[in-house]
Amino acid sequence: MPILPHIETTVVILINLYIYILKLQGLYYCGAGADKSFGRDILDAHYKACLYAGINISGTNEEVMPGQIYHISNNYLHWEFQVGPSVGIEARDHIWCARYRFFRSRLLRG
Repeated sequence: MPILPHIETTVVILINLYIYILKLQGLYYCGAGADKSFGRDILDAHYKACLYAGINISGTNEEVMPGQIYHISNNYLHWEFQVGPSVGIEARDHIWCARYRFFRSRLLRG
């Protein structure tokens, strides 16, 4: 009895899994537009607030699916942000300040 499955069977399973994942993502996969990119105004306000406060924020991006979410205060938003370049304790300070600004941006936008 072989330990590894047949290569052909493995390839077919992986291809079927890939197709299944694409069907689940539907319109959200690489989608653009307000109906698919909800929450962009909050992230833009957060980004500007971080720049104004001198926080080293280096980027933002939207997750592929609304199911890949950032959870804060029982509200869901499927965006993320990157802080840096910073080193050591400075990086920690920037990320905590950015999180606070994000929380405040969410509160101000409802």
